[in-house]
Amino acid sequence: MKVDLFSIISIILATGTLITSICAIIVQNKYKKLKNDIKKHFEDFYFIEDKIYDVVIIGPRYSGKTSLLGLWFSPWFDISKTKPSNDMVTININGPDIKKYNKFDSTFGLERTYREKLVLRVHAYTGEEAQREEAFKGLPNLNNPVLILFLYIDANNTGLINDNKNNTYYSKKFMLSIKDKYFKYINKVFVIINKIDLLPKHLNQNSKEVLKLVRINNSDAIERIESLFSPVEYRLISCETNENITKLLGDLVSSEVKEIIDLKNNLNG
Repeated sequence: MKVDLFSIISIILATGTLITSICAIIVQNKYKKLKNDIKKHFEDFYFIEDKIYDVVIIGPRYSGKTSLLGLWFSPWFDISKTKPSNDMVTININGPDIKKYNKFDSTFGLERTYREKLVLRVHAYTGEEAQREEAFKGLPNLNNPVLILFLYIDANNTGLINDNKNNTYYSKKFMLSIKDKYFKYINKVFVIINKIDLLPKHLNQNSKEVLKLVRINNSDAIERIESLFSPVEYRLISCETNENITKLLGDLVSSEVKEIIDLKNNLNG
């Protein structure tokens, strides 16, 4: 049988078209499978978005700022080897999930689940007086900052030891220089009294009595703080024994997020 050149070319072209169609179907099926696999992956998992809130820590040298930061970042931190920091330090501390929501993804045609996670961005300034101004100047650029003011505390088995460091650090001149400038940027103010482990037991277990004595020994500093930042909340801690360290962190989280989602009932519901 004689076959002309035109027929041969037609057969070749038809075969090529068939092969191309088959390849296209295979590729299309693989794409659909890949898309379905990705879709199922997205349906089974959620995405995390960080919601950052800021915490600013200031206070005199040797008041416990570096020790607190170390314990928050690493609970087994050995504060006996701690030296006063020479530079401002910023660390991020992951908190709980605070919101769950769905958002449509047009690429894959599905609702994706997102969880918003709280992240505390903690800025700890050194004890030099010049660093106080730097801390406050940075407040307008932060997100809903909580201000932590450390008091320098020294004590022995008879009680608190009088010291003028706090009255000098929170001086009248400094407090007047920041008056009416930064209060609108601050979410909440905590005043921290560290080293309560040094107090005699009858004081250690009586926070009201400790606060009373601290007020007497640091009357000028506290009067200036309360007149400028009222209301303030006092917290008694011990970086040496870890007392109330975690609780303080929890108080910060509660300050930043008024209604934290109940993980058990809402996030997994």
